[in-house]
Amino acid sequence: MNIIVKVAGVVFDSENKILLIKEKYREADGYKWNLIKGTFDHADETLDDCLRREIKEEVGLVAGQISLRKIFQYGTPDQIKLLFVFYVHNCTGEVSIPDSRSAVAGEDIQESAWFTQKDIMAMAPDSFIASYVSKSLSAREDGQVDIERL
Repeated sequence: MNIIVKVAGVVFDSENKILLIKEKYREADGYKWNLIKGTFDHADETLDDCLRREIKEEVGLVAGQISLRKIFQYGTPDQIKLLFVFYVHNCTGEVSIPDSRSAVAGEDIQESAWFTQKDIMAMAPDSFIASYVSKSLSAREDGQVDIERL
């Protein structure tokens, strides 16, 4: 059994808008909206260090306050995937998408945009790379971490 650990950030601005990136996961699907995310693959990092690195690499922001809000489990019996979703507040810097010639290997980000939660909930499900994008917005009010199977 192989376990892959991923991190994702629901990045909020001062008006509670959420930053999404439009990227390509599979060629046939074209570009779809996604959270900023990446694979936890550096043994010298913590999960939140990994997310801070991904946010800086993918959109140029320096992450502020980070809190774990959801964990999604998915995959197959031979390859289990765990996605740790953090809420991120008080980022600094300006959003900038790396030029495709200098982008981190494997990234294919077309654009980014800020959305209200209402805007995101009104979008068609096939606008997103996966269901975890909209599901990540419904964290518990009591601060407890939700665990869900996709």
